[in-house]
Amino acid sequence: MTAYTLDHPEVQAAKTKFERTRAHGNGYKTGKLGFDELFTLCSRLSTSLRAIAELDEITPPSMGLKYNTHFRQFFRDRSGTERRRARLLVRKTKKARRKSAL
Repeated sequence: MTAYTLDHPEVQAAKTKFERTRAHGNGYKTGKLGFDELFTLCSRLSTSLRAIAELDEITPPSMGLKYNTHFRQFFRDRSGTERRRARLLVRKTKKARRKSAL
């Protein structure tokens, strides 16, 4: 699986589409964060979509729509639920490691 960065041609194409959609306001709130900031936040599995929505000043359902439309393809096609499960798994393993270290 390809590790996508902001310099990748497919990401740049998605950025162009995102900016075009943002300029025309196609049905969902545009938010205050740009593509680069959202891409960086979405790439961090430790950040929930709800937290990203709060930073972008939009509702969580709007963030879910924005994530599925513009970003999901770059992160192993993970849904919001899959991101949450992976985040909880990481949290559990860290907690278990801390307990075993004591």
